[in-house]
Amino acid sequence: MMTRPSGSDTWQRDDRAVVYQHEGRARYPGVCRTARGRMFILFTRQTEEQEKEETGDLVLVPRSPDGKWWIRPRVVFSGDGVPRAAGTMTTLADGRIIAPFVRELCEFELCSADAESSLRVLESRDDGDTWTVGTPVEQQH
Repeated sequence: MMTRPSGSDTWQRDDRAVVYQHEGRARYPGVCRTARGRMFILFTRQTEEQEKEETGDLVLVPRSPDGKWWIRPRVVFSGDGVPRAAGTMTTLADGRIIAPFVRELCEFELCSADAESSLRVLESRDDGDTWTVGTPVEQQH
């Protein structure tokens, strides 16, 4: 974890933490701190089978209240395609936490120009206790 000492312009590494161990892929992370100081990491997880099927899950992991542990990983989105929310999770001024994500129906390296994808928004209105996934955002052509 990285912290910035009070009054300092530089960040320093406190320690290295393993948030989630997985035999498949765990990638495309996003991190946020809520208005009440809770911290979350959101990432894409794929088992070997999901990778072959070009599917995956968005997994959310909260930090313990004392800041010492990452706890209770849970799937917040699963479906066709591979969801990616790398670096998109943020806390808004009104306290809502949002994470826009793209659901690709092919791996980026293999996508054609007409490959299907959709944009959705993962949202929490209660400091991360519950989460909802919105319907795909209409695309303007």
